[in-house]
Amino acid sequence: MAIAFVQGKLASGTSATVSSRSVTLTNPVTSGNMVCGQFACFNPTNGLGVTVSVTDDKLNSYAVDFRGDESNPLAEVIAHFSLPNITNGPQTITASISSGTAQYASLIADEFSGVATSSPLDGHTFTITASTTSPMSSGNITPSANGDLIYGSYVNFTNWGMMAGSGFVITEQEPTPGNASVGCEYLIQGTAAAIAATFTCTNGDNTACAVRAFKAAAVAPPAGGGSGILGLSAAEW
Repeated sequence: MAIAFVQGKLASGTSATVSSRSVTLTNPVTSGNMVCGQFACFNPTNGLGVTVSVTDDKLNSYAVDFRGDESNPLAEVIAHFSLPNITNGPQTITASISSGTAQYASLIADEFSGVATSSPLDGHTFTITASTTSPMSSGNITPSANGDLIYGSYVNFTNWGMMAGSGFVITEQEPTPGNASVGCEYLIQGTAAAIAATFTCTNGDNTACAVRAFKAAAVAPPAGGGSGILGLSAAEW
């Protein structure tokens, strides 16, 4: 089963101080699908040691696949999360920091169908720097399987209207100057090979860019005793 983008939503990061950020998808998550995304915040009052947790309105807990932080010129904390094989139809996803408050807290949540229902993460890497660079790049990963979802994300405090990397499609992106500039992109990689998430910008600071790969769900054999691959019945696979 090929992976496909279903829906996504962005909750913008403004200068208001908050301890959590929520986003409500247009529709409840379809059973068996995965939700993944990015949470980012700036200037946490209790420092860069704060942890991030992600839950939803059906009490599911999401894995934080990895997080990063950076202190110059602005303190920022970024967490990348996912949960495969969701079965109870949540619609509102919430990311929270463990203590204190922060500014410019943004949250992106994207739903995909066709992702492996167990342990789909197939590689990740993350680059964060205080220097201006374009195109920003996550650095390469090499997935182990064909047909992976390649999911990229960025945080860039002073640049809006990023352009997706070659072959990628933007899912969500902050459109409003003054809010934290964040966005996500994806592509489906037919043949496994080294790949990075990239975004083109004209200026920026506190550049952060990440990439993750998620495996596709296995293709089910034909039902019953009919012919399958190479003429074998399902029972003979």
